[in-house]
Amino acid sequence: VEALLVEEREQATTEARAVVEARATERQAQLAVVERLLHAVRTIDAARSLSDTLTALTDAAGSVAPRAALFIVDHAANRRDLQPWKASGFGDGALPTQRGGDGSPLGVLDVAVTTGRTVSTAAGPAPAFARLPADRAGLAVPITVGGYCVAVLYVDDGVGEESEAPASWPEAAQV
Repeated sequence: VEALLVEEREQATTEARAVVEARATERQAQLAVVERLLHAVRTIDAARSLSDTLTALTDAAGSVAPRAALFIVDHAANRRDLQPWKASGFGDGALPTQRGGDGSPLGVLDVAVTTGRTVSTAAGPAPAFARLPADRAGLAVPITVGGYCVAVLYVDDGVGEESEAPASWPEAAQV
């Protein structure tokens, strides 16, 4: 009986240590995200031009999400085109201009631009260039100036390895 009690205490101690270690690991991961966000905000703040600001924004999104792309909204004539600015995590190829207004859907990009709200791929399709598998998440975040959408940031978790814990990149990208 006494040996059984000792074994149970040892098991409880081992489990308690595992919980403490897991919490410490989770805390370190959270701190790393906050540090990346802080660095991103400072970099964006230090930008000296609109071009520098947009580049810093895309780089910041690429530091918190596996893939990121920024498009500038071009409201020309009767169509809405999204001109690629910069991308991170999509490989070496340049992203194509996303054509709108001619009936071709731009997925969550179009919804974000027209509504001025952040839209996830749970509510609409990812843009074609992303080739996002159905089991992955994407997010389109409109960038507005004076209530007018001037750009849209697209981020997703790409096609890489699956994480054990829920990802925090959607919230970080919105910040």
